[in-house]
Amino acid sequence: MYKYFIDKDSKCQGQVLTDNPVNPLGFDIVEYPIELEQPFKMVYVDSNFVFADTAEEEMQNEVRILRNAKIAETDWSQLDDIPEATKLLYKTYRQALRDITTQSGFPFNVVWPDKP
Repeated sequence: MYKYFIDKDSKCQGQVLTDNPVNPLGFDIVEYPIELEQPFKMVYVDSNFVFADTAEEEMQNEVRILRNAKIAETDWSQLDDIPEATKLLYKTYRQALRDITTQSGFPFNVVWPDKP
């Protein structure tokens, strides 16, 4: 395992090269199974440090799964026997759900549209 010093801003400050590192600044020490090219940034998620890119990808996937479930819950609203006014309300809602990935806060600060 390779070890890295991570500062309070979640940035790598260098590789730990000894078994008993001197750590006067109190950096967190994160282990990883392979040697990494530096610099890189990590974030703290669910009590663990993960790579910032990985955390963002995972959150994007989680938001998309939730979004897709919300869209699937409203599939009934686009059936032929549904009144046009209802279809239009849900069509607008469903498009707002699809547009979530274009929000500036995506994926960490998503504003969910109100369901009609």
